[in-house]
Amino acid sequence: MANWGRTARTACMAVCALQLAGCAALITTTETTDPDLVVCMKYGSGKGVMGFGGVAEKYGAEIRRRGLLSEKEWQAAAQGAVFLGMSTCGLYASLGRPHHENKTVTASTDRIQHVYRGIYSVRGTYVYTDRGKVTAWQN
Repeated sequence: MANWGRTARTACMAVCALQLAGCAALITTTETTDPDLVVCMKYGSGKGVMGFGGVAEKYGAEIRRRGLLSEKEWQAAAQGAVFLGMSTCGLYASLGRPHHENKTVTASTDRIQHVYRGIYSVRGTYVYTDRGKVTAWQN
């Protein structure tokens, strides 16, 4: 009976290892095929999170390879900052995935309100973009 328990435990560990290996393989293949904004979002959501540093590094390398951020946007992303005129990709690289987005489309604009919620508060930060550039924010 003790032998069966050891076998089951080994089998379970093997299945878990295969699943983790599959996830790792998925990450390495999607970083080069994801759309630009998704790459920036995954980078911003992963940086600074324990256990996701390697993933953020891979997405950061892909952002550099594609030339998606200016040097000023890289500096802002490193500080978690936003500035007027920053691209939506820069916003995502800096703050990660927003909690929610509200979109307004008219004949002359394509405005998006990006809602970022704090971990310990209901109050959030609202960043506004128009045609892919940050135009305002409030918190």
